[in-house]
Amino acid sequence: MWNDARMRSEVVPRDDRAWPRSSLLVSAGLALAAVGSGVGLVFGAAGRGSLAMALVALGFVLAFGFGMAVSVPVMRHWIAGRSVPGRFHLLQWTGLVVAFVVLGRFDGLVGGGMLAGLMGGLCVANVW
Repeated sequence: MWNDARMRSEVVPRDDRAWPRSSLLVSAGLALAAVGSGVGLVFGAAGRGSLAMALVALGFVLAFGFGMAVSVPVMRHWIAGRSVPGRFHLLQWTGLVVAFVVLGRFDGLVGGGMLAGLMGGLCVANVW
């Protein structure tokens, strides 16, 4: 233990797995901003019709769920001190590439909603 009698009290060993105390508030704020961005993009698609709104909302929700489904196991591996398996890196990159392809090639609002969902899922997983 870092604070037993054998060590000076001001010495704290470095642990890269330790988060600063403010990380909870930052992650919660960023998750709230991502959800707000997703809702704003859904309302922004209102001028294009209800189908566009539904597609933006669906893209956001699916990406949010994907972001959480990938980030929660990554956090568990990392906090336990184990290396993160390569498949999780591949899944995270795949999610980002798909969101950017949708953003650039198909629909900016849906792609933006997907990016906001991915980031929101990551931040919620960090809070959790």
